[in-house]
Amino acid sequence: MNEWMRDPRVAQAETDAFQAERAERRGNPSQARALYRQAAESLACVALRVPADHPNTRGDLAIAAVASFSRAGDFGRAIEFGQRMLAEGDALTAHGRDEIRRLVHEYELIAAPGDVPVLPMNNRGRAVRDQVRGMFRRAA
Repeated sequence: MNEWMRDPRVAQAETDAFQAERAERRGNPSQARALYRQAAESLACVALRVPADHPNTRGDLAIAAVASFSRAGDFGRAIEFGQRMLAEGDALTAHGRDEIRRLVHEYELIAAPGDVPVLPMNNRGRAVRDQVRGMFRRAA
């Protein structure tokens, strides 16, 4: 087992997920969602710190985080975090990329439109976009 899997946040996430499952069985969905969210945040934090030369660990933690966000009922955050991890796809194994893509796609199909955050473009982003579009208009 490597150092990231021994991280105390991973151990706490496992405990939180176990307690969340118990809360679900006992009919306490709000407590379960809160515990799944805590687990997801911990797993996501550790996954982002795993270097690219450990793609199995990075992928396993990312998959667990995405799934935990969904179990918490936060499909928007599950999608957002999954896409964040896919942005560095070369730091994941083929299996990790495929599984995260599958989860993101699945959650996009069931998420309400307002669940998926749409980030506003800042002025610099808009200026760069307009400049690039202008260059292509002139070339055509």
